[in-house]
Amino acid sequence: MGVLNCFCGSLQTWTKVVAILQIIMVSASLYAGVSILITGDRLTHADPTAPNGTTAGGIATTTSDSQFDPTSTHPSDRFNSVNKSAMIQAVEDLKQSTIKLVNLIGEILIMVSTYVILKGLVNLVLSIILFHGASKRIVGKCRPWLIAQAIFLFLETGFYFVSLSSSYSDERAACIGAVGLIINAYCMWVVYAFINELRGEKAANKRVGLGKACHEEKECFCAFAHFHF
Repeated sequence: MGVLNCFCGSLQTWTKVVAILQIIMVSASLYAGVSILITGDRLTHADPTAPNGTTAGGIATTTSDSQFDPTSTHPSDRFNSVNKSAMIQAVEDLKQSTIKLVNLIGEILIMVSTYVILKGLVNLVLSIILFHGASKRIVGKCRPWLIAQAIFLFLETGFYFVSLSSSYSDERAACIGAVGLIINAYCMWVVYAFINELRGEKAANKRVGLGKACHEEKECFCAFAHFHF
């Protein structure tokens, strides 16, 4: 509570700020997810064929009849013919391997973008509900966001440590990922503290209501006793 007061704001205000910031960030992530999905779809549907007479690298594959003249008996002609055939086959194999790799990358991008889009849609809806719940001080509309964020934070923490163990891990990317996890955890703490505040208010109001009911019941009993005695 004291940390939030240093920023001159209540838990309700900061919960609204969290909701607004996430709506903005989710909108950006949805745009990025759609862009990645389009790129992945293009890669998975990459045309494996090249124009006639060329390979994927633009190397001409057509040769004159003199180069592959079966009646030629000169040793150098036969050697060149075998050499050119081997080169063309090697280029064709490389082309097919490249196409498979590109298609695989496209499939991975589609899976990643699907996760990003689904997560973004869930967060967008829950962030809007969170903002409304914070404005109206309704616990039931704040709790779903907190539960969803706990699940996402657990998954992203696992992905983060897996990426650290990868040979392709980058120190700068690791630092950015760690900062992102810390910010997400802090936002969850803000909403959690706000929910506890609302629960405390609800419990206090309930105690006040029970006390008032007991007081009224006591007054009625005293009035009844005074009337009869």
